[in-house]
Amino acid sequence: MTVTADIDDGLVRASEARLRAIYERAAVGIAIVDTDGVIQDTNPAFQQLLGYTASELRGRPSRELSPPEDAVATLQPVRDILAGRIQSDTVEKRYVRKDGSIRTVLLTVSALHDGARVTGVVGMAQDITEQRTIEHQLRHSQKMDALGRLAGSIAHDFNNLLSIITGSVDLLLDELVPGSPSYDDGEQIRGASERAAALTRQLLAFSRRQVVRPIEVDVVGAIRNLERLLNRTLGALITLGVELPDSASYVLVDAGQLDQVIVNLAVNARDAMPHGGTLSVRVWSEAGIDPGSDETRVRIDVSDTGVGMDEAILPHVFEPFFTTKEVGKGTGLGLSTVHGIIEQAGGTVGLRSAPGAGTTVSISFPAAPEPRIPLTSDRDSPQRHRGAAILLVEDDPLVRRVTRRGLEAGELVVTEAEDGEAALDFWSRSFAHGEATGFDAIVSDIVMPKMNGIEMARRIRLMHQTIPILFISGNTDDDPLQIMDGDDAVAFLQKPFAMASLLRQLAVLGV
Repeated sequence: MTVTADIDDGLVRASEARLRAIYERAAVGIAIVDTDGVIQDTNPAFQQLLGYTASELRGRPSRELSPPEDAVATLQPVRDILAGRIQSDTVEKRYVRKDGSIRTVLLTVSALHDGARVTGVVGMAQDITEQRTIEHQLRHSQKMDALGRLAGSIAHDFNNLLSIITGSVDLLLDELVPGSPSYDDGEQIRGASERAAALTRQLLAFSRRQVVRPIEVDVVGAIRNLERLLNRTLGALITLGVELPDSASYVLVDAGQLDQVIVNLAVNARDAMPHGGTLSVRVWSEAGIDPGSDETRVRIDVSDTGVGMDEAILPHVFEPFFTTKEVGKGTGLGLSTVHGIIEQAGGTVGLRSAPGAGTTVSISFPAAPEPRIPLTSDRDSPQRHRGAAILLVEDDPLVRRVTRRGLEAGELVVTEAEDGEAALDFWSRSFAHGEATGFDAIVSDIVMPKMNGIEMARRIRLMHQTIPILFISGNTDDDPLQIMDGDDAVAFLQKPFAMASLLRQLAVLGV
């Protein structure tokens, strides 16, 4: 009997040692809690999870490890087990680490028994913080993609409407006497149309569906050119301070989008200083982000002395449609648009703010080399060829009508086609009759039913290699200039556009 008892004791001790080894080496955190909710024991994984030592955890009420707002809900399964209502449960809960950071865990709690009596609870905690973070990022990405598609669709339709308004008002202004009340009314309509067009550009920038032309832009020169506009935007109560280096600072970005970023930040700053203040714009060079890199970056700091933002708001400032302004006072697209543009250009953007201490938005771009060839000014006005024959391809009848009238006002002869197939039919019949040069240029929308403008242009190129093609679009996922790579006879004009811009762009193409 003694030998048997010794063997049994040895087996028990060996079993306990194995269980203890498993307990100590388990990858999941394990904690044993008594019926009063006081921690009795923890394994190293649990201690590492929360950043405490075993002695710091032993004897501590388990509720102290939960955020105050979670304590009641997360302790309910333990109460149910101790009351005998359930034997085990799995819940997702949060723990507060010793350093104050939050970890999310999947916690399985089970009853500990001494015979029929429940003596406590054992909890096994699997850290799922990174998993939940990734899931949140994925949901955010999907939300941004959905919102981007919606924004792009809205902007496309809205730009078509604005094309009709802008084109019609241009034609009206040509018939009116400058300085007359009717002319001033027309100017008001045009101004409102331009502001609406700026809003659609924000939508397109946010949705990343705006056709952009990255070039070497001198940030110093760009901000100098914006000073007058910024002063008008800020109003009389706000002082503009600009600190710029003496030499040019080039970055690779779309020039219009860079202007849009600065103006958006100025508008936000103005709204944060309703009783006046100072807006400071500073440009300077800084070292690259990677340690040891010889990269130089161009940094733009835009600072205001406004009301500032608290820590609860800061994580949301770059989210689309988030705004602290009253209903109807803001779109919530300003900072999200800035974020989208800067990210699209390969830059970074950060924000510092505190209540009563103002806000600073810091933008950083990789520095670009100075362009070798001076950029052609948009003010250049090449000679136009009156009487040139234009094939106008546009599926929206109202846009087609007003564009035709604008072209005819420029003394051009216009033939209309409602989509790519119809245009190709016109061209094929002309080509079949030996009139390959019957048209001097094509002005075409891109997104159309049956056949889009890009496919139409590719097919026409098989019959005529050099016919100038001017694409016009309210929105496109594809840059026609990149798709028609190497084709010098192709240009693009974003809707809505002034009729003068349409004629000038055709003149640049030699029409």
